[in-house]
Amino acid sequence: MTGETDRRALRRGLGTGLASFAAVAAACVVLALPAQGAPGDPEIDSFMRNYLDTFDHGHARDIVAHYDAPLFMLAPNGDLRAYDTPKDIRLTIKKWKRYMIHSGFEDSRWVALNVNRLTDGTAIASTAFERVNSRGQVYQRGGATYTLRKKDGKWVITLIHIHDPEAVLSLD
Repeated sequence: MTGETDRRALRRGLGTGLASFAAVAAACVVLALPAQGAPGDPEIDSFMRNYLDTFDHGHARDIVAHYDAPLFMLAPNGDLRAYDTPKDIRLTIKKWKRYMIHSGFEDSRWVALNVNRLTDGTAIASTAFERVNSRGQVYQRGGATYTLRKKDGKWVITLIHIHDPEAVLSLD
């Protein structure tokens, strides 16, 4: 068989298999992204909802209270950044907010919010979100998995791992 013949045979064999795979993959994504508000732990669920509301509409100083310093952020490309002090975090939040407002930001909403308490003092929250402009149109979708810990009796975020919205952990 020639290389072209091999490719044609492969395409014929993959034609129906690829369509089946796509349907199964789409179903898995829908199942992996539960309806907004699937609580795994009411206390952590409440913290994350408050965090989103504060992040969207609060001042940088209010938002910083949801983080622990140092705060680590892992980007999709593997870059790890550390924000060593509350001041570093606040300055970064101001940059994020300026960028969001410049993009037409009005509000965010969780598309998926899965939380799980790992120990009395640690937890994970895996999320998918949508950002909406003033016309109510979704202009950005994203995902993030947060590592939280309890500090002085309240939850704080120590690590944010940014990822595609389809990569939300089920945490069941």
